[in-house]
Amino acid sequence: IYDAMNKGISLSTGEYIIFLNSDDWYEKNAISSLVEAVLLSGADLSCALANYVNDESSPSKLLRSMPFDDSSYLRMPLRHETLLVPAHIYHDIGLYDSSYSIIADRKWVALLHSKRYSVFELPEPLLNFLTTGISNTSQKILKREQVRLLKETFPFLTAEDANEMLLCLRSDSNSILNFCSRLTNRTKLIKACQSLAYDRSRHSVKWTDDDHNK
Repeated sequence: IYDAMNKGISLSTGEYIIFLNSDDWYEKNAISSLVEAVLLSGADLSCALANYVNDESSPSKLLRSMPFDDSSYLRMPLRHETLLVPAHIYHDIGLYDSSYSIIADRKWVALLHSKRYSVFELPEPLLNFLTTGISNTSQKILKREQVRLLKETFPFLTAEDANEMLLCLRSDSNSILNFCSRLTNRTKLIKACQSLAYDRSRHSVKWTDDDHNK
């Protein structure tokens, strides 16, 4: 998937780039709304909310808005297919890491945050996302990639630490905070854990409410 996206980026000639997967669809005027949002807001990028559906005839679930902050190192806070990216940002950050088959977009968005790019989010669903994609049907691969990305993002974590942390991330806010409290002088990880725990406690949500667990 991400190798194909990288090829698309290399062949594109427009000022902005956005990806739509083959089984998903946009609401009417989605692209024009995203372009208008980025031009009027002054932000570097724009995005929107998304409806998650099991199939085209089933009721949809609105994926909640999540802050684009240090918690981006621990989850995917943005809907990738609504993310309108100026082409020059790909030149700055680089392409997707195609060694990840599922969460290369999450890694890229974390880099976006680390570079301090700003994102304006439209508070309306402009994308309909089918839940039959690879991120929901290949859970074993997803878990391996999540553990690997944790170790890559926080190199001081052992494999055991990363697996334990993933379990904590799938639990409640207290479990997240208890884990990071044991790691003194690890500012990046502590800030990420605190941001994630605060957001979840503020909205009284579980891990399963975060981007279909990606």
